[in-house]
Amino acid sequence: ALRRDIALVYLDDIIVYSPTFEKHAKHMDMVSTTLEKANVKLNSVKCTLARKELDYLGYRITRAGIKPTSSNVNKTLDFPVPSTAKAAYSFVQMAQFYRRFIPNFSTIAAPLKQHAVKIKTTTDSDIDDSGVITGLP
Repeated sequence: ALRRDIALVYLDDIIVYSPTFEKHAKHMDMVSTTLEKANVKLNSVKCTLARKELDYLGYRITRAGIKPTSSNVNKTLDFPVPSTAKAAYSFVQMAQFYRRFIPNFSTIAAPLKQHAVKIKTTTDSDIDDSGVITGLP
């Protein structure tokens, strides 16, 4: 089995991470040996090796940490102001994906969540979304 302290496996992706290039070479050898024993072959066209940062599943992963990709933040910022309960629900669900990066997300999103519970059409003036937009990273 691949060690969790050096590799992340999700579906058909494997991310090998290491604090230094030297350790990364050792970790890559360990992963390669494990895959070989399991008779798993890699497609070299799909492999990217020795990256210092990468975008993966909507996140930008760097040595400094993990943050949302700028394209997904822009999608959230460009989302039209919800004018129906269904649209408010959709926005809250989209924004919740990044809740760990938005301080006080629950407080900021509460008015939209309350609106989303109402099954009725409203006007833009019924929704106070100013806190949601300014609360994004």
